[in-house]
Amino acid sequence: MRTQLYLILDNQVYLFFPLLLFFVTLNSFGQKMFVPPTQTTDEEYNYLTKGYKIQTESGLDMKKGYKFQSMETITENNYSFQYQALIREGKNEVAGISVIIRIKYAIGAPKIYYLCVPVRNPQLLERYANDLNTIDERAIKPFLKYTSGIMSGLWAMEEKQIQSK
Repeated sequence: MRTQLYLILDNQVYLFFPLLLFFVTLNSFGQKMFVPPTQTTDEEYNYLTKGYKIQTESGLDMKKGYKFQSMETITENNYSFQYQALIREGKNEVAGISVIIRIKYAIGAPKIYYLCVPVRNPQLLERYANDLNTIDERAIKPFLKYTSGIMSGLWAMEEKQIQSK
């Protein structure tokens, strides 16, 4: 049985605590890098989890009033994890974090998952936790590994900023 905070894989329990820490760190990082963020809206969440896929597959233009800022792309074996901040233009606010997970299989087409890590929105954070349960179970462990790595890098950047003041 799966819950919002746990995912049971091969009789092992992986806590989603690192993802919650990533979310908290992201808020902190966003405040240093941009104007303090407001909440991710339902429209922005749906764009990152559904609309962006349609946009890229159809060759459509970027959603008006937004831009992406690349954060990190990590590839290991059959997995690729692309992290990007969705920025509200004009206000320079982080609207959410796009995470695109690509899994290559030996046979058949690759599987692509579009996730949104919401900013300061508890209801959408709950949806995000539920969306994680849709990911191929083999991708969860590397996803947590790399998300934790990005999170620790953001902490290191913030620590340097504090020390330089």
